[in-house]
Amino acid sequence: MKKIKAIVEKSKDGAFAIYSDEVNGAFSSGLTLQEAKRVFEEVLQEQAEYYKEKHGALPAWFAGGYSVEYVNG
Repeated sequence: MKKIKAIVEKSKDGAFAIYSDEVNGAFSSGLTLQEAKRVFEEVLQEQAEYYKEKHGALPAWFAGGYSVEYVNG
């Protein structure tokens, strides 16, 4: 199982951004941490589907299962 490291940053206005260097295009933001995490996990799903459309198979990190480790940036 792949562990995806997701970096969480809080802006000066209180909103949150989450990104990962491990999955191309994996970025989200939200007014709350919960919203940003929900959107981030939706983005991971969308990125896997996009990869499948382009390459004919799901990316290895998705097909083999994954978990997300949220860390403060």
